[in-house]
Amino acid sequence: MIHFGKACISTPFKKEEATDEITTRLKESVEEARKREDWGNEYMQTVMHDTEVWNDGKAEGRVEGRAEGRVEGREEMRAELQPEIDALKALLLANNIPFPQK
Repeated sequence: MIHFGKACISTPFKKEEATDEITTRLKESVEEARKREDWGNEYMQTVMHDTEVWNDGKAEGRVEGRAEGRVEGREEMRAELQPEIDALKALLLANNIPFPQK
């Protein structure tokens, strides 16, 4: 059976060595087509694998980015609120009111 893409042609020939120029050229053409088909299959598998790895890395990067964003957000919020916290502590101390410690 000879494969041409998805189409197949059934042949009554047995697997024998080419005996003349035409069958030699035909055999070489068939071997080249098979190599191209194998290469195409390998290429597609590689592309699919690379896409999967890329998607996994992208998801992992999002998780890491969110974690880093939370840390940065807390630090920014703390920096923004620190003057107000210090003012409240000073007010409490001035009135002899204890304030909670960490």
